[in-house]
Amino acid sequence: MQLYHHPYSLDSQKVRLALEENGIDYTSYHVNPLTGKNMDASFFRMNPRAKLPVFKNGSHIIFDTIEIVQYIERIAVVSSGGNSNALSNREINGWMQKIQGWNPKIFTLSHIPDKYRLFVSKFIRRVVIARMAKSPDLASVYHLKLKDAYETEDKLKNPAVMKRSEEQLVRLLDEVETQLNETAYLAGEEFTMADAILVPVLARLVLLNLEDVYICSRPKIAEYWSVVQQRPSYRKVIGKIALLALRFATELLADSDISRLESSFSCSAHVLIVRLSIKFNHVSKGGNSAATTLLELMFRKEEIQLLTTLLEQPSRPE
Repeated sequence: MQLYHHPYSLDSQKVRLALEENGIDYTSYHVNPLTGKNMDASFFRMNPRAKLPVFKNGSHIIFDTIEIVQYIERIAVVSSGGNSNALSNREINGWMQKIQGWNPKIFTLSHIPDKYRLFVSKFIRRVVIARMAKSPDLASVYHLKLKDAYETEDKLKNPAVMKRSEEQLVRLLDEVETQLNETAYLAGEEFTMADAILVPVLARLVLLNLEDVYICSRPKIAEYWSVVQQRPSYRKVIGKIALLALRFATELLADSDISRLESSFSCSAHVLIVRLSIKFNHVSKGGNSAATTLLELMFRKEEIQLLTTLLEQPSRPE
């Protein structure tokens, strides 16, 4: 079994939590959207949506996050010799669908400063156009990705769209808070796949530095969040260091540093790549092995070498 994912993809985290909780062995393939690898023709042919994660078992390929989690559950039940009663019930599946019904994309992007978000958008469009030129047979599906990028920018200019996204999140969290007044976890007294779908959403809110607004303001969710962070699956898939690193990664660079690095790439570099790489390059030089490990998780060896080389070059005169 193979999982194509990225450590900071929200849906990838959901699937990886499900795999860890069910004790399923799999082969991990990192597909880095920060460098446009999900737009490569080889990946596009396997998954025309170019979204992560993708789960592959032999010739069976699944793109939908909930379907992947349910498939993982079935594998775990069969492997353990259990029966269908061990599968998620209607309540668990209902929670999974409800949580997955909130799309974090607009909400997340709306909390990123415009100048950084626009760099990202420009980078994505350039990647799509470049891939389209190299693989004309896939032009129609690449065109859909390009259209999606422009539509996303339009949505971010519409206050009503962003308001609806936040309102949907608030309703969801209020329902979760009410449920946690009755049970320790979403669907009872045991951790289930519904929790595996919820936990990365809470982690994303922490990443965006919105913990006080959306988590701490709800006592039961705050208590739940404290408990789930102690689970081995959480520590392996998400972990405190990753969250802290991402939260503070954008505080280190001046705009001149960004411009210097961008000029060294053939197209505008994804600002998040640059900022994270510089963050961890500085930290790892100080002997922080955890930061070094995280950097190695996020980028291929040659990417790290390139960025490190660029960082060591003297700044160009203004």
